[in-house]
Amino acid sequence: MLASVSVSKPLLALGGALVLMAAAPPPPAPAPAPEPSWAGTWRGTLTNEPARANAPKVDVMREIGPWPQKDGDCTTWRTIYSIAGVEKSRKDYRLYRRTGPDDLVIDEGGGLELSSRLLGGTLISVFRY
Repeated sequence: MLASVSVSKPLLALGGALVLMAAAPPPPAPAPAPEPSWAGTWRGTLTNEPARANAPKVDVMREIGPWPQKDGDCTTWRTIYSIAGVEKSRKDYRLYRRTGPDDLVIDEGGGLELSSRLLGGTLISVFRY
């Protein structure tokens, strides 16, 4: 009799542990990826491929506002093109958050919108020109 009691206690404890594990709440959902911290002024040089002979050097300045925090928010998305320090073109766009932190649109104005997605910290827009 003593042997059957000592054998049944570990089985009951194991069964109880299994029941407790099954009743435990699911693990929390993974935290969303942090929003990019792109806000600020960015500078670079435009590169055309294939390169054109004797093409002037085009400097590019991009101004990006604070990241849209909630659905419907938008921010500045401006690009300025200059040659030899003289502004040649300015694109005043807006970056909108639609439904969720990775569902975005770049509004170029005049009804032209580029659907965009944030994937792993990279903004992806597919379009045809």
